[in-house]
Amino acid sequence: MAKPHIVIVGAGFGGVYTARALVPYVKKGIIDVTIVNKTNYFLFTPLLHEVATGGLSARSVTESIRHIFEGTGVLFHQGLVEGIDPKQGTLKVDLKEIAYDYVIVATGAITNFYGIPGAAEHSLVLKNLTDAIEIRERIIDAFEDASCVESAEQRKKDLCFVVVGGGATGVETVAEMAEFIETLFRRYFNGVSHIQKEDISLHLVNTAPDILAMLHPILRKKAEKQLERLGVLLHMNMSVSEVTGIDVKFADGSSIDTHFVFWAGGITPIVPRFSSVEPVCVGSKLVTDIFLRMKGYDRVFVLGDIACVETPGGKGYPALAQIAAQQGEVVAENIIRSIMRKPLRAFSYKLKGTLVSLGQWYAVGEIFGLKLSGPLMWWVWRTVYLFKFHSWTKRFKIAFEWTEALFSPRDITKLR
Repeated sequence: MAKPHIVIVGAGFGGVYTARALVPYVKKGIIDVTIVNKTNYFLFTPLLHEVATGGLSARSVTESIRHIFEGTGVLFHQGLVEGIDPKQGTLKVDLKEIAYDYVIVATGAITNFYGIPGAAEHSLVLKNLTDAIEIRERIIDAFEDASCVESAEQRKKDLCFVVVGGGATGVETVAEMAEFIETLFRRYFNGVSHIQKEDISLHLVNTAPDILAMLHPILRKKAEKQLERLGVLLHMNMSVSEVTGIDVKFADGSSIDTHFVFWAGGITPIVPRFSSVEPVCVGSKLVTDIFLRMKGYDRVFVLGDIACVETPGGKGYPALAQIAAQQGEVVAENIIRSIMRKPLRAFSYKLKGTLVSLGQWYAVGEIFGLKLSGPLMWWVWRTVYLFKFHSWTKRFKIAFEWTEALFSPRDITKLR
């Protein structure tokens, strides 16, 4: 009999962890597994903000999919999925058709601008390597441009940086930006250009009264104080009404003059096109049962940012890498159980902890019910993330770069 063919669409945390959990069954000859992804690498998105601020090199946060699954029997196909047909059991990838017995949809999410005028056109985002490189080079360009300007008013516009969004991405990025900007000014522009310290401003804008809503209020306040120590100006309870390219306008009529806006205000799922069926959605997420199967289709599994799991409270789960990883392991188990005609396992999320970095030597987080902050939590944060990488080669490379960064300034070399 032909072995069941499992196709995994997407090689983020959900897709890769699913494939890893299926490897033993591939090696035993029970199943075939193919990963389909538009790039040939796994991107460690939790550390992208360090690439965007010169703390890590771009290659450090990527791992080749073929290298991760070398010698396992897992196949890889690079391409963009154009459609999935659950009735026929096929998916179209760059005009080629691939047949499957089970398909796992883990396509992730993109930035959500909520229809705010000008936000998509005039904001920077951080979802891939290209975004990270552009943010870094835009910061460097801002200093180079301002260094040639004699007008203090113009310098202040050139060196005004605005980050929108008080979640983990916005907070971690603005903290790293603060240290990167300080390095640029102190080491390379102070005293040798027109730029003065008072010309530089860094703003964090948030619609809620506090940042990092997923953390305990005590940790939120500690995070706010750390950002203030780094020189970040906090704007709470502020709603952006428009981004124009020369300023950010707010619902209360105020504005900030700036050419630099980084948007971390939310995400929207990347749902592939389904032919011959109309999937059940809540908002823009695909509804799944407690076993992570797309509602109405037993051989289509959905996980990560695009899944809305039917839970007793009906709220689903937040879009976190650790949730996607845990869902991947459950999906792998349920596919094997389905093949062997055994009862499926319901997904239950176990929170292992929440960690947020706030620049060098400082982080906040909750682990096993403990609310911690400071250098120790920063060390824990780095250790946890280091061991999330799949190969020891990559771990050593990142550990070396982190160690080097303790004794040398951030890299300001432009790549384009």
